[in-house]
Amino acid sequence: MSTINTPVRPAGETTGTARRPKQRLADSALSYDLTEESKALIAEARTVSDGRAAKTLSKHPGLNTAITALRRGTVVRRHLTPAPVMIQVISGTVRLQLPSGPVAMHPGGLLTLAENVAHEVEAVTDASFLITVAAHRLPGQA
Repeated sequence: MSTINTPVRPAGETTGTARRPKQRLADSALSYDLTEESKALIAEARTVSDGRAAKTLSKHPGLNTAITALRRGTVVRRHLTPAPVMIQVISGTVRLQLPSGPVAMHPGGLLTLAENVAHEVEAVTDASFLITVAAHRLPGQA
């Protein structure tokens, strides 16, 4: 019988991949240059078959933040999130299809969605956006 040695990592840290080094996701303060993160992810999105690249920036109890980049024409199919979501466009243009109709978003645009609002996202141009999810805490969670 062989033993598999899985490296132990500190809580709140990613393992790292060939594309990205390990990083802290939870700390008392985390700082990012969203312009640089956006450029790197858009470059990555242009090279992958599904036209989408994403990076989690932080995971705290009740609050998760990620940056996503989409190559022009890429569609994130209809989905919903069981918590409130804030979407802020960093670069490019995206179109969200909401129950109330389409919404075009440009750099600096901010949209909030209540929990469980079905939506679809399409990159009109190469684009990146910040997604912040205000996850609900269950009773007994810290």
